[in-house]
Amino acid sequence: MALKVSRSGFYSWTTRSPSVRERRQERLDELVSQSHAASYRIYGYRKIHRDIVDNDLEDCCAETVRRAMQRLGIRSRRARKFVVTTDSNHDMLVAENLLDRDFSASAPNEKWLADITYLATEEGWLYLAVVLDCYSRFIAGWSMSDRIDSDLVCSALRMALMRRKVSSSCRLIHHSDRGQPICL
Repeated sequence: MALKVSRSGFYSWTTRSPSVRERRQERLDELVSQSHAASYRIYGYRKIHRDIVDNDLEDCCAETVRRAMQRLGIRSRRARKFVVTTDSNHDMLVAENLLDRDFSASAPNEKWLADITYLATEEGWLYLAVVLDCYSRFIAGWSMSDRIDSDLVCSALRMALMRRKVSSSCRLIHHSDRGQPICL
């Protein structure tokens, strides 16, 4: 009596065949899993719903598919677009690699690293150029723009030079990935 059900009711429940609703839910779960796998786990509930309904596999609403995905622990995986930020295939002069993968520094403003990345926003791509001091791992300068061009990189470098008050007598290595050397 721990479950507060009758013995005959319990045994009847264990041998009873699944209800129409349970059979429909099992079929829908299988269809959702198949559609999700066929899309390389990218589709969300709206596209899976459209896939199931358009192929006349099952008549259901999008919310039912969403609940089935939640019950099964299935989530969509949004495909991120790849944006090329480095053009290494050019005929321009390439600066010599002075660091040779030695990113240690014994003092500030000895070695700076620079790179560009991109961020997806509601209005499109936003490019971020960063200059990092190897000694302190401090972001010495940065710049953002909707275009990836030399102005983006130069303004990040100018900010770093201004913020760190680098003198012209300072021996500073500014390293970036196979870019064209810039003269300020």
